[in-house]
Parts: sequence; C-alpha cells; structure tokens
Amino acid sequence: MEKSMEKCYPQASMKRYPLGIIYITVCLHPDKKGMLYIGSHCLNNPEYLGSGGLLRHYINKFGRQFFRRTTICEYSNITRDELLTYENSWIAALDALNSPLFWNQRSRASGGYVIKDLVAHSEKTKQGMLKSNAVFKIKVNARQPKNIQTSIKKLLSLTTEQKKKAYVTRSKGSWYKNICARNKSMAQTTEWQHATAAGRLYRDKFIKTPIGTFKNAVDAGKVFCVSNVAILNRAASDSMNEWGFVHDKDTHIIDPSIYSKNERNQLHRTYFPKVAHNKKQVTVEGKIYESKTHARQILKWSQSRLETYLSKQGYNNEH
Repeated sequence: MEKSMEKCYPQASMKRYPLGIIYITVCLHPDKKGMLYIGSHCLNNPEYLGSGGLLRHYINKFGRQFFRRTTICEYSNITRDELLTYENSWIAALDALNSPLFWNQRSRASGGYVIKDLVAHSEKTKQGMLKSNAVFKIKVNARQPKNIQTSIKKLLSLTTEQKKKAYVTRSKGSWYKNICARNKSMAQTTEWQHATAAGRLYRDKFIKTPIGTFKNAVDAGKVFCVSNVAILNRAASDSMNEWGFVHDKDTHIIDPSIYSKNERNQLHRTYFPKVAHNKKQVTVEGKIYESKTHARQILKWSQSRLETYLSKQGYNNEH
C-alpha cells in the first residue's frame, strides 16, 4: 500500500516522516514456523505486517494471529527514499533474496522478482485467474475454428522426440493423476454405470467377429486372448469380412464372462494361430528389427504405438 501510493504521488517520496523502521515479520504457524520477511515502514501503523506477495499469501491462509513484527532498526526525520536505501542494505546484508528462511522475492525494496515457493505461486496464480475469469476466456478462445486449426497444425508438426518428451511429462506429472481421478469419479455416476452395462457409451466401437458382436475391442480381446490392437486391426481390414465395426447399437452383445478359459484358448488357436508375420523383419524409423517384439523391446514402445506407426507406413499386419 505504501509503495503503490508513492508511485501515484511521487512527491510522497520527498516527505519527511517522524519515524521510519526496518522490521522483520516472523511466522509462528507450525506449517511455516520460523519463516521471515524483512521490510520497511514509515506510516506508524502497528498492525502493518508487510507487503510481500508470499507474506500476504500466508497471512490470508493462516491468519494474522500467527505473525509477529519486530523492529530491528529505527530512523527519525527520514524520507521514504532514504528508508528504502536502508532497507536495500539490510536485504543485502542478510542475503534475504537467496536465503530459504526469508520470503523476500526481491533483491531491492522494489524491482526484481524470484519465485521462492512454487505451491504458493501456483495458488496465487489460480486465484488471479478466477478473479479475472481467465479460465472462461481461455476456453472460449480455444473453441474458435481458427485456433482449433492452429492447434491441429502444431500437433501434426511435433517430432518423435517431442512426442516422447510430452508423453513422459504427462504420464508422470499431476496432469495424469488428475485425469485418472476425474475418470474414476465419472465412472461412479449412475448414468455412466447404466450406459456401460448396456454397452451404449459413445466411445465404444462395437466389434463384429466370427462368433458374434462384442461391445468393444477390449471385450473381444479377452475372449480371443489377444490385445485390443489385434482386434482393431482385424476389424479395420478390408480383406477379412467376418470382422468389422457395428454401428447398430441395438444388436445383441456377447458377454465375455460366458466363455471358459479352455474355450478362449481354443478360439485363440482357431482365429489367431502363430503365423510367420510375427517373426518377420520390420523397419522402424529407418532401422531394421528382426520382429515387432524386438522393435518394441529396443524402442520401449507400446504395441499400440508400434502398430499405429507400421500402419501409417503401409505395413500389412494380416495375411
């Protein structure tokens, strides 16, 4: 408040104050006990604790009762500029900017900025976005046709290395955990459970097989003892008419649980026998591998990723 007033009224910095102080505010809350903030004050307000961003954040979070201000130096008949000069000297002498014990984020009384608390910084940013309605504005802007096309172009232009980096970052970060938590909460709703039981979810692609229709490739894969990728490859193949996608949601759906383990093994041997193409050489990114399994082991790719890459290169998975 002090500093913002002086920006609006420069003459305030020339005014002389009867008393100016350099103070240290200490936090007494158990979560941040012993954290300090050094500053200056010349308006003689005993309730003033400081104007630092991190300090204000934790005052709002814990309450004023957990903070104490202690005067470490007094100056009489002093201007605000003179007091700021002394404050700069104290910040430098105590190395408050670099010290993990201080909440000061500026090397001087004004100017410079260092993020010293990522959690508090994140919370402050979120609150600022909520107050300015930034989230809604971002969503509206993202839905614009021009911006959608721009995003698609950027995604298509990503290199293999950039995709790898993005996958690792998202699969190990909070983004992945948040998505998993959201999906679990959605799956607990009555509407979602009824839709899943009836096989009517939009995301499901009904799969036609020689023995009937399944709700999706995952269920079919369970019965034929293969991956969902193998089922999807069969369904998408033009040369295998017994396999395909069903768009009629009213067709009879097979429950995978009705098949015993022996029956599933027999179906696997009948429709997915071991064939030579499993051991055929494949070329991935210019390098030849003795088989798909060998390529996956070396590249650390998932089966889905390898199959997608090979299909784009025109590799025929079926005989």
